[in-house]
Amino acid sequence: MFLFVDEMQDSDECQINILDSIFPLDPKMIIQRIGDPNQAIYHDQVQSEGCWSPRNPLNFSDTRRYGKTITHLLNTVRLYDNVTLKPYDLIASQPTYLIIYRGGEEQIVIRAFAHLIEELSGMLPENGIHKAIGWIGKNATIEGKLCIPTYFPKFDKTHGTPSKSFANLISYAAYAIQVARIEGAKRFLEIIMQGITRALDVASIRDETLDLSYTPVSFDYFWKHENEKSYYQFREHIAEYFLLACDSTATPVALRNKIKSEMQLFLPTSSKSTAFLDDDSINTTLDADYNIAHSKNQFVADNGIVIHIGTVHSVKGETHTATLYMDTYYQRATDSERLIKFLNGERPAAEIEKAYHRRNLKVAHVAFSRPTHLLAFACRESSITGHEDELRKNGWMIRTVSELIEESRGAS
Repeated sequence: MFLFVDEMQDSDECQINILDSIFPLDPKMIIQRIGDPNQAIYHDQVQSEGCWSPRNPLNFSDTRRYGKTITHLLNTVRLYDNVTLKPYDLIASQPTYLIIYRGGEEQIVIRAFAHLIEELSGMLPENGIHKAIGWIGKNATIEGKLCIPTYFPKFDKTHGTPSKSFANLISYAAYAIQVARIEGAKRFLEIIMQGITRALDVASIRDETLDLSYTPVSFDYFWKHENEKSYYQFREHIAEYFLLACDSTATPVALRNKIKSEMQLFLPTSSKSTAFLDDDSINTTLDADYNIAHSKNQFVADNGIVIHIGTVHSVKGETHTATLYMDTYYQRATDSERLIKFLNGERPAAEIEKAYHRRNLKVAHVAFSRPTHLLAFACRESSITGHEDELRKNGWMIRTVSELIEESRGAS
């Protein structure tokens, strides 16, 4: 028997003890715990390095997310360097960009990033996901400290993806397609599973062991153990539809019909479920509700490019086409002030031992490892004064906010 546990770097002592008690050491079971200590950003105490200590570690360093320019930077901006990241040569990641600004220009930084995306559009995938993220989302502008609202005053840290309930399966399919590109594969599957469990509930099909309605989690578990073959076929087909949804070639009807065919094993046709499964009327408020909910934390540039705004913690595990990491202030210093030597390509041992530097390195490493093609870091011009030559030698392209915006105006 095999047990795989992902994201172990963010586990705490209680969670590890629970796992160990449920799955004690057994020669018949192989337990593989997977995690990257460089991305352990969920521990509350700055001194905490996490409780997980790998046993007989098997290191793997290849990536399928980004190319040479991003892996080069990540090899210096990280806490632990015992394993060297290897790039994926089939992805042509662009040079890493430093977008620098002067006092008073903070609120046009995201616009400048959109213009950079437009400038490089011929070298980036079409219909990409673009995000601007920062470490500190709490509004500290009144104190004069850099935070996400410094760049985007309308930022709402409490904003999350609302749960929805629909009267038919096709509305769940339409909603899944709508969110696919922006919220990713995990959310796409989550919405489909919500539609499936809603169909089961309408048909009065319940979890017999608990005498409760199925949830997406409980039905996922049941399906996997009841009919493993059909379960993995379903997951494979949904992955294919996710790719179609990202390319805007999936339709609600086709996705709904695919889900229906996959459900036949568990949901015999009945008068109770027929209307839910076959009704073709898509919820009329779906588009409006989604656009309103997501307009809070998104910036739409004058060139039509949409930049989604969030914290580093909110995008953990995501993959973007282009990511802007915005300099913010935490515990008496900004990212750029703590990390300038690492951005230069140095790895000073004395600074690696400092508690807040260690935490900052982990947050930056998570942020810098989100994009496939374009990574940019925005900071004040004064933060890099005197370091320009070293930054360029380490692969950074330095552009000013005013330069990017003026060149865009000239091109138009």
